[in-house]
Amino acid sequence: MSNLLSLFHSQNNLADQKSMDKLLQTNDLSSQYGLRLTSEDALELVQARNETLQGYGRLEFGKGVLEQLVLAFCDSPYLNEETYADSLLSFLELFYQTKNESMERMPDDLVIKRMKEAFNGSCEGSLKRLTIVMDTIAYNIRVYGSEVAPEEEKSSCTHQQHDTEEDDEEYTNYEGEEDENWRTVKF
Repeated sequence: MSNLLSLFHSQNNLADQKSMDKLLQTNDLSSQYGLRLTSEDALELVQARNETLQGYGRLEFGKGVLEQLVLAFCDSPYLNEETYADSLLSFLELFYQTKNESMERMPDDLVIKRMKEAFNGSCEGSLKRLTIVMDTIAYNIRVYGSEVAPEEEKSSCTHQQHDTEEDDEEYTNYEGEEDENWRTVKF
């Protein structure tokens, strides 16, 4: 039994090291925008990801969301070297919170897309505003099956417009099924 546990821990350490290496490779792109992760930042992000996954009772398969968040947000005009790693930690937590709160009805790529649109758009770089926007989207998806509540659809000036018909198809296509686009699984 103890040999099995040590094998499991060594596999986790190897996976964490690979995740850290991949995160550090994103510096090739992010450095063009003046943003770089240190080895300590990468370690902290991987550990936070593991804790967040465990806290939400999730498993992550494939590429992982950390790299996607880096690639999506590294060109944001609202990020700087001093807050970069902390912002990524916030994005990570918000990503999994949104996945949970939307009852898995939003594919990973769409969650990240909406986060980036709101953060760089109406939120003007505010993580507090981004949390409110993503909570609202998750609530609307959970309750109404759409990013926008029915009464909000009529008043276009109060909500950012999206291709809701196309996006609604994404929710129904992913509801209750898994495919190669899903990288997280709730258990």
